[in-house]
Amino acid sequence: MKYFRITLLVFVLCIAKSTFGGIYLDIKIFTGNKINNVAFTPLTGKYSLFDADKKVMDILKNETITLRVENDTILVYKANVRIGSFLSISLSGRGLLNSFKVKPANPTIKERLYDDDLRISVSGGSFLIVNHVELENYVAGVVQSEGGSSVKDNDFYLVQAITCRTYALNNMKKHGKEGFNLCDSVHCQIYLNKCKNNDILAATFKTTGDVIVDKDNKMISAAFCSNSGGTTVNSEDIWKIPTSYLKSVNDTFSLKMPNATWEYKILQTNWLDYLFSRFNYNVNDLAKKNYALNFKEDTRKVYFADSILLTTIRADLGLKSTWFSIEQQGAYMVFKGRGYGHGVGLSQQGAIRMAQLGYSYIDIIKFYYKDVDIVNYEELMVK
Repeated sequence: MKYFRITLLVFVLCIAKSTFGGIYLDIKIFTGNKINNVAFTPLTGKYSLFDADKKVMDILKNETITLRVENDTILVYKANVRIGSFLSISLSGRGLLNSFKVKPANPTIKERLYDDDLRISVSGGSFLIVNHVELENYVAGVVQSEGGSSVKDNDFYLVQAITCRTYALNNMKKHGKEGFNLCDSVHCQIYLNKCKNNDILAATFKTTGDVIVDKDNKMISAAFCSNSGGTTVNSEDIWKIPTSYLKSVNDTFSLKMPNATWEYKILQTNWLDYLFSRFNYNVNDLAKKNYALNFKEDTRKVYFADSILLTTIRADLGLKSTWFSIEQQGAYMVFKGRGYGHGVGLSQQGAIRMAQLGYSYIDIIKFYYKDVDIVNYEELMVK
């Protein structure tokens, strides 16, 4: 019965998406992995393999083909029989509902399930794997991948669906020069599988096509982070780009949530050596050394000292945020930090807390993004 309800919901979602216009995105998947051998298996629907516009073969449900890199070409096998060699291929679903499984030969890389189509080429001796996916299928997958499956609050799912959709549509050209729209990592939005969560699918269906716009009726850059630490950040303080909607807010909702605080320890000698070697920071100057050993951030700062960006220190040391203070504990320096992520825009954990307290998804969006409205994307296209 549960499977029937999910299938029915997906069917209704497909009808809604068809009415909306069927926007498709090209999402690079398995970002950061070198894959040169992979198995493809249809899970629903029938798939056809294309070499450019030429149909090569059909692949039925639960049949598997294997793809291998050889030089700059793709070798395709079915049941150990070689089908052919191609520069690039497309695997296109031919049914109403189409989904598939991709299983890399490398056992350390988990198999993944996706909706819609797959496009594969070779780049730098390994596969460039792109999921050609309908927008709403992508949105549902992102909401689940961004941690939505561990939450049980529908208003948070509504918030996340709208923000993920807005981000995707507003950043469609982010990887345009590389031949796809977005990647599946934190550089864009995390997207690790098709959505299998019934509540997330329902939230995506309910908000189909809805996006966030600023006071000039333009889609916003819907930035979000895991936890603000208690205060969000102006966009210009991080990215040097001022906006009317990404403004700092006092975010008490993020406090006492799992990623509100953190600690990091490093040997004092290693910390000072890092500052000297990385930034030529004069650790022999007594005042500068004392500053480095007793750095404080009561409110968020942009720079550590001497034009040293805190974002650079965060990236180099793998810190959860740029909001931290430092104190000595014996031979170690202890970084006591707040928040997780860049701190701009919506705090996911703060939004979860607001939903738990009974705030609506509209209230939550308008709390984190200033002077905004929610409209359907079709309205923007008409205008």
